[in-house]
Amino acid sequence: MRQPGGQGISVNARYEFESGWSLSNIFALEWNHFNVFSDDDASPASVDYQENIGGVARVLSNEIRVSSPQNKKIRYIGGVYYLRNMTQSSSQQPLYSPIDFGVNGNASSFNINTQDAAVFSALSFDLTRRLTLDIGGRFTSETRTANGEAWAYNTLSANPYYTGNRALTYINTNTGTFIDPATGQNLSGSPLKKTFNRDSEDASLKYRFAHGIIGYLRYARGFRTGNYNTYVATASDFSLYNPEVLTDYEGGIKARLWQGKAQLNLSGFHYDYNNMQVTILQNTGTHTTNAARAVSNGFEFEGQVRPVENLFGSFGVSYQDAHYTNFRNASAPTPFNGGNPVNLSGQPLERAPHVTTNFLLSYKLPVSFGDFTIQTDWRYTSRYRFQAWSDVHPSTRAAFLASPQTLALVRKAFSQKPVITGNVRFAWHSVDEKTEVTVWLHNITNQMTYTNAFGEFFNRNISRYPGDLRSFGFEVMRSL
Repeated sequence: MRQPGGQGISVNARYEFESGWSLSNIFALEWNHFNVFSDDDASPASVDYQENIGGVARVLSNEIRVSSPQNKKIRYIGGVYYLRNMTQSSSQQPLYSPIDFGVNGNASSFNINTQDAAVFSALSFDLTRRLTLDIGGRFTSETRTANGEAWAYNTLSANPYYTGNRALTYINTNTGTFIDPATGQNLSGSPLKKTFNRDSEDASLKYRFAHGIIGYLRYARGFRTGNYNTYVATASDFSLYNPEVLTDYEGGIKARLWQGKAQLNLSGFHYDYNNMQVTILQNTGTHTTNAARAVSNGFEFEGQVRPVENLFGSFGVSYQDAHYTNFRNASAPTPFNGGNPVNLSGQPLERAPHVTTNFLLSYKLPVSFGDFTIQTDWRYTSRYRFQAWSDVHPSTRAAFLASPQTLALVRKAFSQKPVITGNVRFAWHSVDEKTEVTVWLHNITNQMTYTNAFGEFFNRNISRYPGDLRSFGFEVMRSL
């Protein structure tokens, strides 16, 4: 059960100078909150023992931007940016005590405060009538601070979410407490304040071969900021992961052909990830960490065509080889490798199928009382994995995971097999286009698909989350 909510305001003010320059100010203030009850222990325990996770976030941001006239040979955009984010999160797991797992509970409450300041600039040059150079850069300084606590508590059967009967407070940032619940030994905790200074760059060349045909080369480097893991079951789970840096090398061609009736795009890419952020499934939850390096190489070919006014088609084909190049200390559920790290170097990334294709065809039939439209779309994806460690063959598996049959089951359960899915939609629109009546059929071939898998190896259980099977519906919509 999820109860999200939020509210906010935004103001976008822009002043145009007579010279063609403009000054903009973009302000936003948001409040968001959520509360999730998740019965994810894959056991017959009472529904009253669900996991309860909640949080509140308050975000303030402001950007001041100046822009030159955009019809000149040299064009400029630059400005400054500020963000303040205050996030409070809490969790209660009535059966996840790190002292006596499956009997008593675990709870935590953390605050993460973020201050982000950045300066950015971008220039566009028309070097010739056909050749354009775009360059840009951004420098960001972001400071995160953390405080909070985590504790094991004795679960009351009458009120599993009462966390006041503490058995052990194993994290308290105010007192500097970091304790291993299993041994009672003191641990060194993560730093409670961290500043990330990062730069981002972008440069591209565009060449117009002919009217409607453009080729391009692009280099870009950017980052995804670091943060704290606040979903904790032991003191070591409260940890800081670093920013992920992505360097993108890309080139391609975009062509508008057949008097504008067809659009074809072809591109090839090489993505180089450094300190890639990955979320690893562990015994009682998930944990975000940094893989050393990963790459993704591939190409994309897509197109649209409208041979006549009422017939439209589109297609896409993509191939990618995305894998870790150096990730020797990945975590995994304890029985999978005896609590030891697994080596994922050379393993494909999660949710990264090698081949993806899609196809859509739509035809509109005008009639005196409106029009009918029939549309079908299809998609193919090759096999991909939900957890990167599921295909690894370590030497220290628990005995119940060691047989070839069980290994095959794990490999199958934590992946989605190659699948083709298709949908069809039939709609009528009124003459004034204000009324629409639609009949649709999804997953025509009734393919079994999955969206995720979770392994509760402590009770020898694997949960798979299915996608939608064949379904149909009828809709009537009227706009005013």
